Amino acid sequence: MDSNLLKDYMKVIYNRCYRLLRDKDLAWDAMQEVLARYYERASKETIQKPLNYLYRISTTHCLHTLKQKDRSLPLEPEQHEKITEPTQHRGENKLLLSKLQERFDDDEIQMLLYRHVDQMNYQEIAEIIQMSDRGVKKKLDRLEETVRKYLSR
Repeated sequence: MDSNLLKDYMKVIYNRCYRLLRDKDLAWDAMQEVLARYYERASKETIQKPLNYLYRISTTHCLHTLKQKDRSLPLEPEQHEKITEPTQHRGENKLLLSKLQERFDDDEIQMLLYRHVDQMNYQEIAEIIQMSDRGVKKKLDRLEETVRKYLSR
């Protein structure tokens, strides 16, 4: 990977990690870990779409970091209301990572983040997770309904 491309990727990864972790030091550490994992894998095999791969592993790494630090997902109440029914109390509109991870796997949480935090369309998500855009839409529709039911109990 050439140095200009590496600088561009570093910016993307750092911004992604910072957006999820909301901590500059944690984001910097996460970026370094993600790049180390990338180079380790790239030494063993060719990665067809490096940016998609980096984006996905940075999301996974940040989710694990949030879980270890027992921190909440960085969703604002407005973003939360997109996937859950609005309630009268703003405090109830907080998605906690630990609560979601009790019920949902990392791939499902990533899809929710891509859609509701990153505001990606179905085609963009499909490209990252290597699924058809129709498949992504169907899976997200079912997942969002399950999340609504799970959080309303």
